[in-house]
Amino acid sequence: MTRVLQVERAAALAWLAVAAFACSDAGIPYPLWMALFLWMVALSAWWVLRVLAALVSSSGSERWRSRLFVPAVVAVGVSLASTPFLLMVRVRASQEALMASAPMLARVPPGQLFHEGQRVGLFTVRGFEQPAGELRFLTSACGLVDSCGVVYVPSGRPSRRGRDAFRHLYGPWWHWYQSF
Repeated sequence: MTRVLQVERAAALAWLAVAAFACSDAGIPYPLWMALFLWMVALSAWWVLRVLAALVSSSGSERWRSRLFVPAVVAVGVSLASTPFLLMVRVRASQEALMASAPMLARVPPGQLFHEGQRVGLFTVRGFEQPAGELRFLTSACGLVDSCGVVYVPSGRPSRRGRDAFRHLYGPWWHWYQSF
């Protein structure tokens, strides 16, 4: 395998790892989303240039199967990002820690929690609320000004306030999109 192909594959796998980690949180801050998007565009453009060069080259020594690596990695990353699967895995791995942390999080001043965050399981909690028997954990920014998190509701749906939106993950857990 050539050095260029090794670097290409390493860049594609690094993009996939960063994208998978980012997409496993409840939301992706806009700057990170834009960086991942531009990285994906750069990978794709590089791949197109390499394929065009292979087509034009008279050597024909490049194996086409090796050319499918970058688009396959990008397809896997985009597919995973468009489903709640990675978030569900992260919530399932952290659910006991999240529920156990509720009494402690309720005592932390909201401003301190927002600025410093509190590591709970695989999440950094930046906001916490307990309305009507629910446990709401804000874990990340979504876009430019909105926030996202997860909600534990032992029975039923989370109560809607303002422009909040919810998507069921599994059992009593919901994805929370808090819009401003």
